Amino acid sequence: MSGALLDHRATCACGRRIATANRRIAHARALLATPSAPGVAAATSEPPAELWPADRVEGVGRIGCVPVGTPVLHAPTRHFSGPVDLLRPLTERMVTTLGRAGGIGLAANQVGADVRVLVHGLADRAPGVLVNAELLSSEGWYHHREGCLSLNLPGSRAVVGRPRKVLVRALTPTGHRVLIQAGDDLARVLQHEIDHLDGIEYVQRLTGSEADRVYKAMEAAGLDVDVMPPTPYSAAP
Repeated sequence: MSGALLDHRATCACGRRIATANRRIAHARALLATPSAPGVAAATSEPPAELWPADRVEGVGRIGCVPVGTPVLHAPTRHFSGPVDLLRPLTERMVTTLGRAGGIGLAANQVGADVRVLVHGLADRAPGVLVNAELLSSEGWYHHREGCLSLNLPGSRAVVGRPRKVLVRALTPTGHRVLIQAGDDLARVLQHEIDHLDGIEYVQRLTGSEADRVYKAMEAAGLDVDVMPPTPYSAAP
């Protein structure tokens, strides 16, 4: 990761900042200084040239959002290696689309951009725009109902089991490196959007009767479920 170190922006599970005097900050600094693991897809230094039309409504996607079944949504996005300032038009578009579509989180490939950027609506707990976000660790387990702006289909909302707490590393729009310790709602939103950036739709995390119900609803609507193979957490309780 590039950019200056911003160690005091790490947060606890409730969203409070970890003070630099905290004894854990040395460990946090070490994590921030550790190079990111290579992504599945190649990196890019160029901002996206084209986006999904902002007013377009197609299939099961909400306004301005790519619907499931579109290739860009089902493949890993690329890490961004250029100056983060170049992503401003993209992030502004994403924030606008998130508000219009009525969601709480949005990944760049949901607006057609093959780059590792997410935005969310919990900016009081963590930076609202994150570049090259990666999940470093997780613990615990809890269930919560989720939906998706790219899957606006009756009956598709479902209870998803995910880790309760996560540690995420990312860049802010100013180029600072941050660690975010998140729990509950923030952890769920970050995991949902990071999954998107890895080419995974939330329905792929479902198990049991919820998976059966939602996959049947998607098949009945004529969606190609083969692009969304079940991908449950291997350590799920």
